[in-house]
Amino acid sequence: MSLRIRRVMKRRKPVFTHQESHKRKRLSRNGYKKSDGYGRGQRVGKRGKKFSPKVGYASPKSVRGLHACGKPEVYVNSIGEFERVDGDVVVRLSSKLGLRSKEVIARRAVEKKIRILNFKAQDFLKTLEETLKARKDKRSAFVKARAQKQKRKEEKEEKKAKEGADTKKEEKKDDIKKLEMMEGSKKKAPKQKHVKQQDFQKEKTKGLQGV
Repeated sequence: MSLRIRRVMKRRKPVFTHQESHKRKRLSRNGYKKSDGYGRGQRVGKRGKKFSPKVGYASPKSVRGLHACGKPEVYVNSIGEFERVDGDVVVRLSSKLGLRSKEVIARRAVEKKIRILNFKAQDFLKTLEETLKARKDKRSAFVKARAQKQKRKEEKEEKKAKEGADTKKEEKKDDIKKLEMMEGSKKKAPKQKHVKQQDFQKEKTKGLQGV
């Protein structure tokens, strides 16, 4: 009954804002601030001016601070805080929690039958399992492709090195053939007769004596 009354009251409850928030953008981001000017219509409560918070806008005391479902709301920042949660409550998780922490908390919430306001625990676990599987498959495919690429690179380098070695062998053979041809040409060339200076003098002397 009290929750129903609170829902009706909240529908009629205005949004409290700063006096000049509709004129200045920076004031619209700061929420409500009490108007304390002497001639301010909002402070006095004049008709046509903005509303100010009053006691009459408060929710019934029996349901004040409770969630819409009627249970106390607990804000959780870590796995340890969730483990300390006990009783008929609902939990709201911090946005700072990582995926692994959320997974652990979701599994414990299913076991303890505690409702999480951020998501449905069972649906979250199912989606997470599919996501992790897809991520694992993607990673394995990437590793496989990288290994194949490395293998092709090594094969290419090995082939290049082999071709280089074959080229060097052929060049060496060509050099050996050239040397052999040069040596053969030297052997075939006729030897020139070198006349000694003494023999030339003797022949010259004999020629003179004959005269």
